[in-house]
Amino acid sequence: MRKKSFLLLEVFIWIIILGGLVFLGIDFIKQRLDSRQTHQVMFRDVDSLLLGAPVRVMGIDVGYVSEIEPIGDEVYITFIITNNKVTVPNGSTISIQFTGLAGSKSIEIKPPKAKVTDNYKLNVSEPVRINSLMQVQTEISESVLDSSKNALKMFGKGGVDIMKSNIEKVNNGTNDAIVGVRDIKVVLSDANGNMHRSSSYVKEILNDQSENLNSLYGAFTDQDIDQQIKDYIKSFNDTTKGMSKSLDKNELQKIRKEISSDLQGFNKNVINFSYKARDLRNKGTDFARNSESINSVLNTFRGMLNSISDVFNPKGINKLRAKSSELKEKTEEINKKI
Repeated sequence: MRKKSFLLLEVFIWIIILGGLVFLGIDFIKQRLDSRQTHQVMFRDVDSLLLGAPVRVMGIDVGYVSEIEPIGDEVYITFIITNNKVTVPNGSTISIQFTGLAGSKSIEIKPPKAKVTDNYKLNVSEPVRINSLMQVQTEISESVLDSSKNALKMFGKGGVDIMKSNIEKVNNGTNDAIVGVRDIKVVLSDANGNMHRSSSYVKEILNDQSENLNSLYGAFTDQDIDQQIKDYIKSFNDTTKGMSKSLDKNELQKIRKEISSDLQGFNKNVINFSYKARDLRNKGTDFARNSESINSVLNTFRGMLNSISDVFNPKGINKLRAKSSELKEKTEEINKKI
């Protein structure tokens, strides 16, 4: 009985030891599995890729596809790198390629040509199906056929003659437009010369008028006459005060002489004032004459502007517009035929 108990205890101990070893083995395997590189990418078309398909880098198997799950209009693919010595570089291109003669598919990883320092990202290259290539070839063939039909219509019966006629019309319209532009250029040159000469003449007259105005302003602001009159009034006031102080004969005689002298000075001042007034009147006459000259020049300048306006009348502009429109229509017609 005692021997049986020891046997059961020994079996129990071995079960515990085996369980611990199994647990440690599972934990070790789990850690190894968790330490492997796992990557996820999104494809719009996996082209018959299967679970467990190999993952290759530069032709070497380094892992396998662990999950394929469609999400919306894309397919979510997870692959694991089992080779711990291999690291998928940042910026690598992930594509689906044929593997072997049976046409099985694999994940191909192509490292980037240059080192990428941005955030870690894998680029996806969608697979190309044979029917897509055939569709592209069909579209190219249809485009070539349409081009051939258009060329046949253009170079068919009478097409070349019509094209020559249209080109000749466009050439004639272009030449007419060039001649019109040249005529306008000549008219503008003549008008510019006339305006320059008239402007110079007006400038000279305005300069003369400015000088006359300055002289007239100087005559009105001349202080000599005003000062002489003030001096005379002051002298006359002093004489009156002197008369009130003394009325003796000598003093009266002296006053009479002073008054006579003052009257003579006043007479001279009046004569000078008369001369200056006459000069002022002459300058006013010159100002009126110059004003008439300016008016005449301005009338001439106005006539010249009217002549320029006649050159650029609506008829001439409409003619040029009509030629331009005709040229545009002919060009569009040629483009349609081509």
